[in-house]
Amino acid sequence: MRVDENLTDHDRLFFTGVIGDQKFNNDSIIPLSGEIKYTGNQLWGLNWQRTITPNVVNEIRVGYNYLHFQDGSTTSGGPDIATALGFKNVPQIKQFFGPPITSWSNYQGLTLGNGNSGWFENNHIYQAVENLKIIAGRHTMTFGADVRLLQLDMIDGYGTQGSLNFTGAFTAADPSATSSIGPLSGNAFADFLLGQVGGASHPTEVPGDLYNVRGKNWNLFAQDDIRVTSKLTLNLGLRYEIPPAFRTHDLNGVAFDPSNGGGFIWANKNFVNQVLASPGVNPNLIRCCASPSLVPQDWKDFAPRVGLAWRPFDTDRFVIRAGFGIFYDIYSRYYELTTYDADNLYTAPNVVYPNVLGNTASSPIQLGNLWEPFPPANDLSFFKRPGWQANNQINWPSNVSPRTQQWTFDIQYALTPSTLLDIGYVGSRAYHENGYWYFNAGYLPTVAGDSCNIYRSSQEAAQSSPDCLSDPNFQPVDTRNPYPNIGVRSYANANTFASTYNSLQVRLDKRLNNGFQYQLNYTWSKALDELSIIGLQFGANSFVQNPHDIRAEYGPANYDQTHRFVFTGSYEVPIGKGRRFDLGKLNYILGGWQASGIYSVSSGFPYTIYAYSGGNDQLGLTRLDDVRANVVGNPNSGSTSIFQEFNTAAFAQPELGTFGNLGRNTMRTPFYYNLDMAFGKNFRFTERAQLKYKLEVFNLTSTWRQNTNLIYPNNNMSNSPAGCTSGPSGSCSFGSLVPLNGAGDLNLFNPRIIQMSLNFVF
Repeated sequence: MRVDENLTDHDRLFFTGVIGDQKFNNDSIIPLSGEIKYTGNQLWGLNWQRTITPNVVNEIRVGYNYLHFQDGSTTSGGPDIATALGFKNVPQIKQFFGPPITSWSNYQGLTLGNGNSGWFENNHIYQAVENLKIIAGRHTMTFGADVRLLQLDMIDGYGTQGSLNFTGAFTAADPSATSSIGPLSGNAFADFLLGQVGGASHPTEVPGDLYNVRGKNWNLFAQDDIRVTSKLTLNLGLRYEIPPAFRTHDLNGVAFDPSNGGGFIWANKNFVNQVLASPGVNPNLIRCCASPSLVPQDWKDFAPRVGLAWRPFDTDRFVIRAGFGIFYDIYSRYYELTTYDADNLYTAPNVVYPNVLGNTASSPIQLGNLWEPFPPANDLSFFKRPGWQANNQINWPSNVSPRTQQWTFDIQYALTPSTLLDIGYVGSRAYHENGYWYFNAGYLPTVAGDSCNIYRSSQEAAQSSPDCLSDPNFQPVDTRNPYPNIGVRSYANANTFASTYNSLQVRLDKRLNNGFQYQLNYTWSKALDELSIIGLQFGANSFVQNPHDIRAEYGPANYDQTHRFVFTGSYEVPIGKGRRFDLGKLNYILGGWQASGIYSVSSGFPYTIYAYSGGNDQLGLTRLDDVRANVVGNPNSGSTSIFQEFNTAAFAQPELGTFGNLGRNTMRTPFYYNLDMAFGKNFRFTERAQLKYKLEVFNLTSTWRQNTNLIYPNNNMSNSPAGCTSGPSGSCSFGSLVPLNGAGDLNLFNPRIIQMSLNFVF
């Protein structure tokens, strides 16, 4: 909605509003087990423009933005189904209402309830903006300020309703046979009818995350657009930003203290004193007191901007454009703000139910007694752990805003009045980028190959392999990590990563003329970084191989494409009344036809070969696939096939306690291309009525083996174990572009999609 009001000849007022409501249901055939995603938003703005003089204009804007997001079970928000079913002591957090997650072990896929209990988020942004524009001779100057008050309230939980599992152990002739179907196994649903529980987990009294943060964002800027001559215009600007230093209104939150061997430092002094009053607490895990914002305020975010447009010759057909600027981003928000979680999440009690073997007359877990009462909320087990067991997530103390330097140099030349050639260089350098960082991982042991060095401490080794205590090469991880007072699996939301991008971009643009228009785009580029994204793309691991040598990760970004060419165009047949060829009555059949299409061809994306370490990376991290392989040959030698995209013999497992020598993202997927076409015709009956026909064909060039889709090969060495069988139905899947299911080329088929539409317009 929008309302405009011209108050006077010099004052204009307008009010805008947007209200949105989006709901996506993912229902289940099983009652009380579906999911819902809901987004509700509001955007309101009031704008006052005042013309002070013909050369001075002022604008004031105030606004409010609200966003509600919900992702969880359809039972979230109520009613309290678990209590209605007869369960006692159900936690009264309405966002997590729902039945226990109930499963029957020998009824495949049958589960009642939904473990995605709920994610509820409310965002409020209050904004005030001031812009003053002054025109003085060759100068157009703009000064402004943008202030925002941010409020974010979030609660989430997963599996908070508790769970019940029925195994068939109490109706089985042999309880040990319950995992299979046979004459000795029982019936899980019969156990359910008898009330014989095979296993249970208690509901949680507190959410997985709960925080209510507040922050202020200040932005000031000044810009001067200078018309130096009729052929040269300069743009000079400076922006200063103060990013929000979030804090909770009740001082919840934990940070990292690197002093004295490392420790966790908390913002709430009362909480610290309460925990320290209990005997047996590890003081390194409950230090006092962190700044309420957990990390220092970033005061140095100056962002200069420079631009020019220049016509060096006596023609309007040739223009040079260039620019440079520094731009600031924000943290990743969700992961950063979880460090502000309510302190009581660390002291919530835990109820553990006994293991059920099925060799007793009845289950020790009685449905009629569920749920047991929660003990007092003073579980301080987290704070009583030895340091090597105490892991936590923190924001790195030296975090500042992510920032990017961007620069461009561009030449535009009009070949004809309707055809433009544009050649440009675009580059950027980003630093202080977001990422996960195992900042306390151990350094590699002095002697490689010793399996004892997987243990985080002497205590852990004594429990699992006592012989390691007498091993002369044994170096537990807590003697090799930077901060021995805390766990090696602690990780930081750290703005410590960097990237670069350089590209040549060419565009040939022909505007519509005689029914024909097209655009050709070609990009030759190189994107390099140390960490691309957090686990959302093939091969984009969340963590680096060696946390103490991030620079060794510098290589092609996961989204890097060396070459990319795209053609788009459309053509109208020049037949019809008023066109080049007027064929009379034949116009009705031959005229009015149109064709359009998009053709793209691209280089493949990079990926990395990993050597599965089985968790034995000897850094104490229990990672599965962050360790890269050793290169022992030429990956591009020998014959290849869809079952072996590269020479798999060129890679080997690195020795235990070492890193692979393979660089990150040194391999490339096959190139791929795609063609989409559309054909249509307008049948005009009168000036005000016509029939529109359209035929669209997506992936027109698809055949059984053409690369019309992006395909990644299997990139983990462990997927071809020693003695595996090769071939289309074998088990040597390392390097294969397709599943080893016997289908061969059929796995590569990317089907065409054909659709037609007929619209009557009047």
